[in-house]
Amino acid sequence: MESGAKQMSEPRKFLTKAEVAEIYGVHPATVHAWITQGRLRVHRVGPRMIRLDRQHVYDVLGRPSDEPKPGKRGRRA
Repeated sequence: MESGAKQMSEPRKFLTKAEVAEIYGVHPATVHAWITQGRLRVHRVGPRMIRLDRQHVYDVLGRPSDEPKPGKRGRRA
């Protein structure tokens, strides 16, 4: 059972377009443009659903200095 607990504490390997946008502080349309330009590769997980490999995103865009936790959004001042 330890392996299940370990998996929960590790970051997910794949990200949504919205998660990438939140991590890098850009609009999801910007992430879509990067995909369209071929800058970011996607993995299709359904007819209308894509995911981006976290490591590939980091390799292309650089590792974010302070990645937000999934589901936690900062407030604007």
